Amino acid sequence: MSEKTLGQQVEENLAGRGISRRNLFKGGAALGLAGMLAACGGDDDEGGGEDPADIPEDSPLRGTLGDEMQGKHIEMGLAALSGWPPSQIPVDLYPDFSAYTEENFGYTTSVTKTEAPFAELFQKIAPSLAAGSQEYNIMVSDSQWLGALSEPGWIVSADTIMGLNPELDIEVYSSLVVNTYQVYPDGSGQRWGFPQMPDTQGIFMRLDWLEDPDEQAAFEAAYGYKLPTTFDEYEQLKMTEYEDIFEFFTRPDEGIYGLAAQYS
Repeated sequence: MSEKTLGQQVEENLAGRGISRRNLFKGGAALGLAGMLAACGGDDDEGGGEDPADIPEDSPLRGTLGDEMQGKHIEMGLAALSGWPPSQIPVDLYPDFSAYTEENFGYTTSVTKTEAPFAELFQKIAPSLAAGSQEYNIMVSDSQWLGALSEPGWIVSADTIMGLNPELDIEVYSSLVVNTYQVYPDGSGQRWGFPQMPDTQGIFMRLDWLEDPDEQAAFEAAYGYKLPTTFDEYEQLKMTEYEDIFEFFTRPDEGIYGLAAQYS
């Protein structure tokens, strides 16, 4: 089997989701790679949260629709958290991205990255954004900054972008991704960020222990309720009930423990 290029892998992945690569890569091509797009100006700048119908036909937010980009070069400015691998992903993907845009639309792109530790990045980008500079136009940052970046009109509304490019409005696996990483203010439904790497929590269960009749009988005798064995049952548990299960299966003298947790 021949080795597939990154571009081929991306295209197959997009096709599986019903998204054309042309539509993903037009105009706001790197949307899916980073957290937020910087607005071009201040509070009155287009794309701050307007109805997509009100966006001018020639707005860059509508993407590349014809041959208007032939022979041009776009230098993208990325602001990212230093020491965090996902911040490097847009830089790593850009050679393939630029090759694709040159082949299909006749323009090239490159990216420069400015990075700083978490506590310093906001202080680095805020003055530039407030001045309407184009120094940064893609930001991989913490979702906690959505309010601080959107209220002054410094970033483009993700709803505006997706209203103009519906194929970018990909259904996520959980409403928590939308409500936690994209929406500001809380409960408003107004989306500002594109989730790049949402935190996830997973649980792996030892069914050979949980379904063992002897273990089930001993657990119910000790705690007064049935030992859960299915995902649906575990989804309903309170933390105190998880603690019962962790305690029950913690047997250091046998070399087994009721909980094994991994943190990054």
